[in-house]
Amino acid sequence: EMHDLIELARTPGVDVTWGLHSFDHPKYGKFLNDYSRDRLVEDDLRHERACLEWGVVPSVYYRFPGLVHDR
Repeated sequence: EMHDLIELARTPGVDVTWGLHSFDHPKYGKFLNDYSRDRLVEDDLRHERACLEWGVVPSVYYRFPGLVHDR
């Protein structure tokens, strides 16, 4: 799927913003609020590393799973 998205991003007139949404993406409970700060940082860095390995640069934008977050 990532190959397809990268190809789509190369299409004239298509502008892709590679935003962060989490790598593990917990589906139950309090979503990322169940993570410690260190685990959240590692999850973010894991996602960023994966994007860079694919040759795409993630944006500064982040969408919390479930739109749930705290400080």
